[in-house]
Amino acid sequence: MAALAVSIWQDLRQAKIKNQLVLITLVVGFVIAGLSGTNALIAAVLAIAAAFTISCPLYVLKIIGGGDFKMYLAVSSFFDWETALTA
Repeated sequence: MAALAVSIWQDLRQAKIKNQLVLITLVVGFVIAGLSGTNALIAAVLAIAAAFTISCPLYVLKIIGGGDFKMYLAVSSFFDWETALTA
């Protein structure tokens, strides 16, 4: 979860989370899930869908920023949908 630490540092220091960091986090999450099997990969996709459902209204209402929104979705790929909703 070094990506989270870097994203927090970037967000606090520059008020921006770089897209490259979000993309790397997402890819690593999918690779780990893919190596764990089809069920884990499906769980990662469902976790991202659940995170999107919860966080999209927050982004639209400008409660969270775009970088936070994208990073939450990327980090959700490491979990199942139930954990993504409670994280």
